[in-house]
Order: sequence, then C-alpha cells, then structure tokens
Amino acid sequence: MADELPKDVAKWSADDVETYLTFKMDKFDINDIKVIKDEGVDGEGLLQLDKGILTSKFKIKFMHAVAIMKLVKELNDKRVKEVEEQMESLSLDKTKKTPEIDAS
Repeated sequence: MADELPKDVAKWSADDVETYLTFKMDKFDINDIKVIKDEGVDGEGLLQLDKGILTSKFKIKFMHAVAIMKLVKELNDKRVKEVEEQMESLSLDKTKKTPEIDAS
C-alpha cells in the first residue's frame, strides 16, 4: 500500500488519503473515512486536520478522531524528520565542498 502512494503526503489526492486511512483503519471505521473522503480531504488537508475539525465539522466520534489524529501526527513527524535530514545532508555537503585554507 505505502509503495503505491506518492512519497510526499502533501501531494496525495483524496483517493490516496482514503487508501491510506483504509489501510491504517484501527480505532475508527469506514464511515469516518467516507466523511473525510466526501469532504474532499487531500494530503495537504489531512496534514492540517485537528480534533476540533474532525469532531465538530465532520461529526466524527471523539475517540475515532483521536486515532485519526495519531496517524496525522505520525505523518507530520515523518515529514519534519525528512526535512531535517535533508537540511543536515545539505550542511554536510557544504562542509565537504569547502576547501581548506592553509594558514601558514
């Protein structure tokens, strides 16, 4: 499943979000996924969700919203980690390319 989805969550379509949530479905159900799909939530939207939106606007049960938000947090944490790794890699590349200056 994960191999089929674009690597960048922000580029996921609403269908990709549905696929991901269906695969990860544990403490929420297919009706919750249907509501999210019907609202047209794509990858960028998924990353912006919060419990308030899920419970108030989408009328998803609180504990189901908690389970969905756990997945959203994991996705956001993964994105942050990837960006940090890219920044670290760029930083290491710059130090490798900097010529040493002979101070003598």
